Amino acid sequence: MTDEAEALAETLSLADALALDRTLLALERTLLAWIRFAVALVLAGITAWVLSPELWVRGVGTSLIAAGAVTAVGAVWRLRRLRWRVVRRTARRVAGLAMR
Repeated sequence: MTDEAEALAETLSLADALALDRTLLALERTLLAWIRFAVALVLAGITAWVLSPELWVRGVGTSLIAAGAVTAVGAVWRLRRLRWRVVRRTARRVAGLAMR
C-alpha cells in the first residue's frame, strides 16, 4: 500500500479501511493476471521465432512479442491509474465527511 493510502486508512473506520485494502489487493491481483497474459504472449512469440524458419511465422512471433510488451506496460499503467482514482475518491469522501 502506498504512503498516501496508509495515511488515509488511519482516518477511516475499520470497515472502510478494510474495504480500501480489499480494493487495492484486487487491483494488484488483476495486474498479476495481465502480467501472466503478457508473459504468455512473449513466450509464444519466442517459440514461434525459435521453432520456425519461415518468414511469416517469425513476423507473427514478432507481433506476439510486441503485443506482450504493450500488454505489460498497459497493465502497469492501468494499475497506477486505478489505484490513484480509488485513493483520491476515498480521500475526497473522507474530507467531505469531516466537513459535516
